[in-house]
Amino acid sequence: MLALTLVLAVQSFAPPVTQADSQAILNRARAAQAAFERTRRDHLHAVFGGSSGPCDERVGNHCFTYGNPNDVWNPPKESDEVLMARDSLITLLSTAARVLPTNEWLAGQRVRYMVEEHATSSARAAAGDCRPARAWWCEALVGYAAHAAEDYVAAEAAYDRALARMEGGQRCQWTNITLLLPHAPRDGYRDLDCRQRDSVERRFWWLADPLYLTPGNERRSEHFSRLVHVRFEQDAPSVSPDSWKDFLAPWLIRYGRPAGWERIARPSPSAGVSLETVTHYQGPTFVFEPRWPAIRRLDSIAPETLLLQPEAARTSYLPTYAARFDSLRYQVALFRSSRGAAVVVAYDLSSDSLPADAHALSGLFLQRNELADPVSLRVEQPAAGVLRLAAPEHGALLSLEAMALDGKRAGRVRYWLPITRRDPGTLSLSDILLLSRGEPLPQTLDQATPLARRNTAARRGETVGLYWEVYGSVGEAVPLTVSLTLFKEEAGWLRRAARAVGLAAKERPRVSLGWKQASRAGEATPGAIALDLAGNRPGRYTLRLQVTDPAGRMAETQRDLTIVENDGVKR
Repeated sequence: MLALTLVLAVQSFAPPVTQADSQAILNRARAAQAAFERTRRDHLHAVFGGSSGPCDERVGNHCFTYGNPNDVWNPPKESDEVLMARDSLITLLSTAARVLPTNEWLAGQRVRYMVEEHATSSARAAAGDCRPARAWWCEALVGYAAHAAEDYVAAEAAYDRALARMEGGQRCQWTNITLLLPHAPRDGYRDLDCRQRDSVERRFWWLADPLYLTPGNERRSEHFSRLVHVRFEQDAPSVSPDSWKDFLAPWLIRYGRPAGWERIARPSPSAGVSLETVTHYQGPTFVFEPRWPAIRRLDSIAPETLLLQPEAARTSYLPTYAARFDSLRYQVALFRSSRGAAVVVAYDLSSDSLPADAHALSGLFLQRNELADPVSLRVEQPAAGVLRLAAPEHGALLSLEAMALDGKRAGRVRYWLPITRRDPGTLSLSDILLLSRGEPLPQTLDQATPLARRNTAARRGETVGLYWEVYGSVGEAVPLTVSLTLFKEEAGWLRRAARAVGLAAKERPRVSLGWKQASRAGEATPGAIALDLAGNRPGRYTLRLQVTDPAGRMAETQRDLTIVENDGVKR
């Protein structure tokens, strides 16, 4: 009844609208919003809980706990009273916005609650109604609604238009990533002016993009959407306590819009039982932002550098296209020929809930830097598969990615792949490619590629096939001396440290093989062997391959291999 009265009151103002009329409409709209937030707060799901435990961060009198990064808090279903109250509020805000189309507060709150209600089509239409259409805030609302609709290309384009229309100081505040880059040296980012920061921010967002497979950069548009939501919250009542307002912006920027709230009833010595509002953020926690060393030197990025689930994560984001985001089990091998380089990758995204033959989109990307065009391959194929890509003869950031088309799972591995131009006069070796079977052995890279093992693990007692190529033989064919050894990595940090400084005893090979092989004049010489692992216990090993020609030139390469009782792959 209250909402209907408010709507009729707004509709009673016929153009022209006086300043007093406008203020009356805004006062009623703000009162309606306050009433809705009270209704939402009064109908929060209540549970009885004990002590909240230690605080990982304390802000004012508020306690923040990182919790388990794998925990997923599912918000309880909203009550019918809250749903009806939000519908009434949206109706009121829409009516008011038609009378006052240039009012930024009305335009923003209208889009906000439509997105909250998952009415993304309505939200995009409402953002388009914002006037003046070329104002930066209207463009930001278009970006917010497009991001909520998972149209990340449109969202980024709208945010770029918004940034272009901001004044310099405001644009500088919106593009500032200090909260997302806490360990950057002062002279590396924080002391730079806005123009100088551009190059750092461009590289940061390139590396922060969760998947190059998906159009647009969803992490970047998420960041700007969080800034829009900060503006929503700063001029409106909230479920959270009023004392939280002063600290709101950093937390929204770091962790995004809350997933929901609960009221926790806790024992209180003075009051018997006290009610505490707890804000829950989205989980599980994934971190896509790179740290400063990765931005400063791309060639420092190793597979373990860009961790997706670090402990005590200072930021959090989960793309909407996957319920779970993980690192991939994978294998990468680089091959060379007179025509250039080729990268062969094998990957496995499968799990207990995702079979290896599930439909997936996979991709391989090689990109020298954020300004260069990537060399890439995208293909629909099973969740465990193989890709092969012709590569430029220079180092590049490699991103191997896979995404289940049913939305259950996505994964990636991303690191710097050093590629140098091959000297035809130098004896050299490709990487060792682990094969999924030992027999029959391939004689060419074309035959070996589909046989690539989907990871670098093998079961105890298994026979593993290996494939490689030798380069640098010129003129006539010559005999090559080939040796293959398998070393076990000893456990214990003290032994590893001693080996690192050369104090450990000489490694004893667990397998040592040697043979002669004729080279192919002027061509890559393929090599392959079946390796029986029956006598080797589970653990981490290193395969070392050495080739020597009659002139005494030697080339060496190695591959890590893990032997397990069960590799976890369904066969």
